[in-house]
Amino acid sequence: MTAVRVGFAGVGHWATTAHLPAVAAHPKGLIAAIADPNEVNLRRARETHGIEACFSDPHKMLAEVPLDALILAAPHAHHYAIAKDAVDRGLNVLVEKPLVIDPEDGRKLLAAAEAAGVELLVGYTWHYNRQVLTARQWLHQGRIGDINYVHSFFGSSVLNLYRGKPEDYSEDVYGSGDAFHAPLPSTYSDPSLAGGGQAQTQLTHSMALLLFLTDLRLERVSAFMENHGTEVDVVDALAMRFSGGALGAVGTTGAVTPLEHTNTLEYIVHGTKGHIHFDVMGGSLRLYTDAGLQEEPVLPEEDRYPLAAPANNLIDVSLGSAENGSPAEVGQHTVEAIDAANRSAQNNGAPVDLEDGRV
Repeated sequence: MTAVRVGFAGVGHWATTAHLPAVAAHPKGLIAAIADPNEVNLRRARETHGIEACFSDPHKMLAEVPLDALILAAPHAHHYAIAKDAVDRGLNVLVEKPLVIDPEDGRKLLAAAEAAGVELLVGYTWHYNRQVLTARQWLHQGRIGDINYVHSFFGSSVLNLYRGKPEDYSEDVYGSGDAFHAPLPSTYSDPSLAGGGQAQTQLTHSMALLLFLTDLRLERVSAFMENHGTEVDVVDALAMRFSGGALGAVGTTGAVTPLEHTNTLEYIVHGTKGHIHFDVMGGSLRLYTDAGLQEEPVLPEEDRYPLAAPANNLIDVSLGSAENGSPAEVGQHTVEAIDAANRSAQNNGAPVDLEDGRV
């Protein structure tokens, strides 16, 4: 294969920031076609990257353009239908998080990918962080023994997206001098498109990373969520029990202030022989055992969130030169966990049980 022909379903802010530049820069990547119903997005991507095959409908693109892989960065509610179409056509697919909204859709999608012999990747960029892979290795090696408690907190400043005011979010987070290709007001504020707020947009990141690091399987969850005047959740708190008896607590807020202190992501993992403290966004990773402290060098800021890694991995997987670094099985377990948390929160925190990670 001389080049991996990549199609894009959705070329808004995130595809423009991360995925399009990554494919364009990859020596074996080719942007073969793009699709987006938003003419502004389509025109910007076409002019920036010189793309001739442009469509308003991703299904039409999939039917008419020979492709090897697809990057799907459309609103959450469209993930299943577009990904299923691509998988059925034999394409490897990188789906932006969350994989899907409905767990049953995820189960069908994974089964279709297995039947077609293709790879499904989920756009969890932190899974390619070097310190994440080190911490995952420590846990797999049993360096802290059997896990008995996990804690995660993720904070971000995305409240104005949930309010349906992406222009205010741009001013808050990016500043007036930086380009921000805003989503439509409904993309993150309308439950029918987004499936929810902080849980579907941000908790999906931190929960997936927790599951990726530990390989724990969720057994029971009790959750509370607050909307703070929006139509979707903004602040979420989860108590969890995992198979084998480990317990955990996960918290997240999309209303961090001051804005300069946004994107906080940290983990504490305790076991029978030690514990790990991991400040992902601070680039700090420490292992505490009876042998003493093992501390990794502070990770350079530019390596903490490797933007190009998911798209690069999609291309390399399609070439047969790499393994899937963010497999859909973790994404599906995360979908199940968030669905259970939503069900619990809707019933005033009543516990919801999962069997083998499934609701």
